[in-house]
Amino acid sequence: MALTIETKRVFKCGDKELPDPDPRMSVKEVIKFYSAQYPEIASSSVPTPKVVKDTFVYEFNNKIEGKG
Repeated sequence: MALTIETKRVFKCGDKELPDPDPRMSVKEVIKFYSAQYPEIASSSVPTPKVVKDTFVYEFNNKIEGKG
């Protein structure tokens, strides 16, 4: 009998919590998926998730660095 561990993923963009569109998608694919709705995450790097209970929480860092 194989042990199956189910984890969930949640993506955060500012104060918004975005559900996982498809658990088979990579985080980069999720960024691409949501970037049409949330263009500020299009230039996000792949965040390191925080683990909260059985959920991986990915927070998109959308800081815009100034020139100068």
